Amino acid sequence: MMMMMMEEYQCPRWSELLPEALALIFTKLPLKDKLSPTFPLVCKPWSKVVARPYCWQDIDINREEFEGLFVGIKRLSSRFLKVLPMLIKRCSGQLHSLSAPCLLNDSSLSLIANSAQSLRMLNMEDAYFWNDVTIFETSVAEKLSCLVHLNISCVNIKPSAIRAIGNHCKNLERLDRAFVPVTKSVGRDEEAFAIASTIMLKLKHLNISHTGATTKVYDIDHVV
Repeated sequence: MMMMMMEEYQCPRWSELLPEALALIFTKLPLKDKLSPTFPLVCKPWSKVVARPYCWQDIDINREEFEGLFVGIKRLSSRFLKVLPMLIKRCSGQLHSLSAPCLLNDSSLSLIANSAQSLRMLNMEDAYFWNDVTIFETSVAEKLSCLVHLNISCVNIKPSAIRAIGNHCKNLERLDRAFVPVTKSVGRDEEAFAIASTIMLKLKHLNISHTGATTKVYDIDHVV
């Protein structure tokens, strides 16, 4: 009886799956697998689905891949910058979320701002070792006005960039700005005042832990 049931039941072939179902499966795969040159060669359904924008709307570079590799991060970032234009092209301007801890800098942010203006989530934490990360001045922030969640924890940016984020990314519901790098040029409370002076009416979650901010930030007289 069992053998008869097994013979009657057959797993559907890839070609028999709905394109939407197949695309949903492939969105769960690691990015490195989808970027494999052999991936589209397996069969025609795989080749078709990997060419669709839906598979590239959410890009997540697994942070665990970089554990213990801080010496080679800049090399990895350089490689990522070469791949990024291809990823943006594949998503056809429909990139919804991008998580790339340690890897994003000014060059990549400019590319994203110019090509992925529908981006809703951006995670670029731990870019503290980049000396050239001065991003999110007005020219970049105004192009990413669709952002709902932004993580800029442990990133070297100026209070003026914080103001640009608040003034232009008005759809933000969550802002993570924890573990702020300590610099002599920026006071402990200056960034908190910069956040408070902006207009982020939709903000529901603000993370400014481990920033060294003092109790002065609770005094509204310092903001207005």
